[in-house]
Amino acid sequence: MIYEDSIEYFGEEWAKELAPLISSEYMTWLETGMRNEYMHRTIYPSWDKVFNAFAATPPSKLKVVILGDQPYSSNEATGIAFGVSNDSILPPRTIFDIIQVLENGTELCLNFDYSLHQWTSQGVLLLNSALTTIHKGPELCHITYWLNFTKYVINYIIKRYPHVVFLSIGTGYGLEPAHFEKAKIFHIKRNQLKQYGYTAFGRVNDVLDGQNGPDNIIKWVPNKPIYDMPF
Repeated sequence: MIYEDSIEYFGEEWAKELAPLISSEYMTWLETGMRNEYMHRTIYPSWDKVFNAFAATPPSKLKVVILGDQPYSSNEATGIAFGVSNDSILPPRTIFDIIQVLENGTELCLNFDYSLHQWTSQGVLLLNSALTTIHKGPELCHITYWLNFTKYVINYIIKRYPHVVFLSIGTGYGLEPAHFEKAKIFHIKRNQLKQYGYTAFGRVNDVLDGQNGPDNIIKWVPNKPIYDMPF
């Protein structure tokens, strides 16, 4: 059960802070539905990885939330939005596009951490709107299960941690108009990633710099500080 094993799934800090959600009837319904899905379909990521994003980025370190749509529809899904194993022979297109954008056109993407643990260790929560997906299923096929979960988490973070900056890459499911009035949120669609991605990541760092200085920014690419700047 998620509630009984919440520390194992979410990490100690998130398990405590999200306890009202984790112990709710909704989560019981969600877990029942998910277990049925896993029994009868091929679902990604594996159940033990679904909440990895929370365990990787405890709230005490939280600076940025990057919101994606859904996990990769393959065994490369790790529970960390956009991340894959560093052993991946050919990274999925989305993470490759992100790396290209941050490298400002460099094709080789040398020394990049494909797992994105380099980001999570700096306080970036990499969360998908839907935490699971069906193998070769339609886009956001599990959003009906996860939307209330995602909305709760986003609302909680905005209220409890108003300094946190949001970057949505995709549809932005879980974000509501009121959120944009209360929090610093940048939103780009996936097909806009190459055009606006570098600027979006740079603007996130501009906000972080304005909050607590240059030591507060995220090092998206090793040894290369990225701020908002023209191409």
